[in-house]
Amino acid sequence: MLRSRNGWQLLIAPLLVLACNGTRTGNPAEPGELIKSTLARDESPMIGEDQRLALQSDNQAFAFELYRTLATQNGANLFLSPHSISLALAMTYAGASGETKAAMADALHFSLPDEALHPALNAVELALQGRADEAIGANEGNAGKGLRLSITNGLFVKRELRPLEPFLDTLAVNYDTGVHALDFENDPEGARGEINDWVDDRTEGRISELLAKGAINPFTSLALVNAIYFKATWLREFDKTQTRREAFHAPRGEVTTAMMHGSFQRQYAEGSGFAIAELPYLSPNVRMLIVLPDEGSFATIEAGLDADWLREARQSLSPHMVELTMPQFQFASQFELKDALTTLGMGIAFSDRADFSRMLAAPAQIGAVTHEAFVQVDEEGTEAAAATAVVVMTPVSAPAVPPPAELVLDRPFIFAIYDEPTGQILFLGRVMDPTAG
Repeated sequence: MLRSRNGWQLLIAPLLVLACNGTRTGNPAEPGELIKSTLARDESPMIGEDQRLALQSDNQAFAFELYRTLATQNGANLFLSPHSISLALAMTYAGASGETKAAMADALHFSLPDEALHPALNAVELALQGRADEAIGANEGNAGKGLRLSITNGLFVKRELRPLEPFLDTLAVNYDTGVHALDFENDPEGARGEINDWVDDRTEGRISELLAKGAINPFTSLALVNAIYFKATWLREFDKTQTRREAFHAPRGEVTTAMMHGSFQRQYAEGSGFAIAELPYLSPNVRMLIVLPDEGSFATIEAGLDADWLREARQSLSPHMVELTMPQFQFASQFELKDALTTLGMGIAFSDRADFSRMLAAPAQIGAVTHEAFVQVDEEGTEAAAATAVVVMTPVSAPAVPPPAELVLDRPFIFAIYDEPTGQILFLGRVMDPTAG
């Protein structure tokens, strides 16, 4: 039975794409002068199945390795978008060379050569853009509901610099973006505000200040930013009248929180020390996978979480009638990823030995990688947003229907949102205390 005696839940769901109601009106303003390649985005990248599978495996490996690294920092709630981080760093990687490039490839698990990696990432983004069109139930009382997913890339450069043409070509063809020239030299705080406003617009106001005061300074050369916004309605919503305040057994002690209840025909399985269930959204390719360890097994399951574990666990799923009890939760996480990425092996990119000679003619190194993510889960579905900024500096100043099952999520759990066809993990996190903001 999927009950956690100390458990955690892993929720895995594929991305959602552009939506129905609730979108912001008007087009967000584009900051600064736009420097862009004359080349257009490749709308039909030629990617083989072996390359698609390699990218899926690589990005899952990075997602879980980064998650485990961050999870050791404290016992609090945790949420991140591995997909956003991978995209922002992939754009940065396009400008790396020599030892820096090798170290980044190792840390990010990029096994594909450049001529395949960037087109493969482009193919993933193009596939994700079609998820909203796959939503079902539009004529079954679901008007105004569905899937929304937007993934946007933006680069912001010091006005006095111009990125190299091959780098601009890669950005345009594979990431559908150019570079916005801002006045980092004379007005770093104004430039920071423009970047934060850009992120705020593209995450529906959920990530309003990605870059803290001082993150941009006169020595900043470039900021590479990715923003993701996701909103999905459950295939079958929870009945709000069945939600009631009940106990959740957090590490700090029992807390009382709003717990949702529902009986659903869902994919479910029990494994060694855990149970899992899959909750679909209105898109057939989007779902949440919940993994709840047995009592006392949270640390063991979390430490063993990787792509192989996930694949085997999901292969064991079969249809069951599941009595599900699940907490509502909403929280945000923010990280400075320099230490974590250094631990994973790309410390050279943050040092004065960094080589980004394929990006800029001037010497450069990564000063900071900032990531923020927000998630909200309730009776109707899931809303999530994330943004990642890679701040590139001059080296001088770089900063530091089988038997019924029951699933009661009244213990800590882990969750992720992923896209089934591409295997991309868009968000990954854990709930240790649903009452903690």
